[in-house]
Amino acid sequence: MSDGDGGFSLVKILVLDDEAVHVRLYRESYATRPTEVDPAELDYGGDEASGSFGVGHVPVERKGFDAWEPELVMETTVEPEELEGYNIWKESGEEVHVEESELTEEPSG
Repeated sequence: MSDGDGGFSLVKILVLDDEAVHVRLYRESYATRPTEVDPAELDYGGDEASGSFGVGHVPVERKGFDAWEPELVMETTVEPEELEGYNIWKESGEEVHVEESELTEEPSG
């Protein structure tokens, strides 16, 4: 997906539902759109040295997801542990309210 700064990042679609695309955002970034990737090398944790970060689960409105200009790189299985954040979100009853612009900004703090 486009990272908003002229580069590209990777997301994994965890769940598609009527309201949203539920994704995992990986911290790795690329100067050109990747055409293949080794999932074992991806991480969604923060990296203080580089200032990069990822997120285990984010519900994104479909129009926001489409604005990222995503392209399929590969298909992989969604493992049960990858759905932990989604399941917590679902049980909480929260609505989808994340806009595309919120995910391209650096976190404060």
